[in-house]
Formats: sequence, C-alpha cells, structure tokens
Amino acid sequence: MKMSLGITPDGCETFRVDVGMRDVLRWERTVRGASMGRLAKPSAQDLYSLAWSACASRELFAGDLAAFEAACEVDALHVDEEDPTNPVA
Repeated sequence: MKMSLGITPDGCETFRVDVGMRDVLRWERTVRGASMGRLAKPSAQDLYSLAWSACASRELFAGDLAAFEAACEVDALHVDEEDPTNPVA
C-alpha cells in the first residue's frame, strides 16, 4: 500500500507526504476502529489522521491531531493498492 497526500497548512505552500506502513500502524493503534480495510474508501477523518501521523513522524507538524485538522487542508493525491494477483515476496 502506498499513499501520497497533499498537505496545505494555512498560509503556506502545499507539500506532499508519503504514508508508509509505520504511519498506518500508528493510525491503527491510535484511532478506534481503524484498519487497513478502511483504506480502500477512506473517510475524511481517516485521511486527516493518516496525514497527521505521517507529518508528525517526520517532524513536519508538531501539534496534536486537533491542531492539524484546524490548520491544514489534506488532499489524497495517489493511492496504490497491492495487486492480489501479483503478491510481493
């Protein structure tokens, strides 16, 4: 699974953050009901939570999730799902 998100903090330029498996793991551990299955059709809350996790782990945002939601726009740029017919070894 690969996901790139566009983050636009208020008054700043948009930047891209790639969401990795560590970010997904953090999201699953901190958001009730979060699971990989929800990523096929993520809600806005899922996207914001994942974006915050990715930004926080890369020290691109220092506040909590509520502060991130209040200060940033998030856009899903690209989501790749693994091809079940071509499993990764």
